Amino acid sequence: MTQRVCVHLDEDAAELLKQLAPSPRKQGEYLSGLIREAAARPGAPNGGDPEALRMQVQGLVSEIHKINARLLTLESQDE
Repeated sequence: MTQRVCVHLDEDAAELLKQLAPSPRKQGEYLSGLIREAAARPGAPNGGDPEALRMQVQGLVSEIHKINARLLTLESQDE
């Protein structure tokens, strides 16, 4: 079962999410996966600290930015 939520992202993060998962359903699946991964990490909050989980998700978004930048650099070198 799914649940609809409203998420406010930075403009660049929203654009990256569209690139990574073009449809709203895929975006939900992608974010759900990131949140599950963050919750499964050692030291992750066990449902007690939403702020800690939010910070972990922000960290994952930051990693996505870094990976995307590396990918763009590699793709531009191939051209």
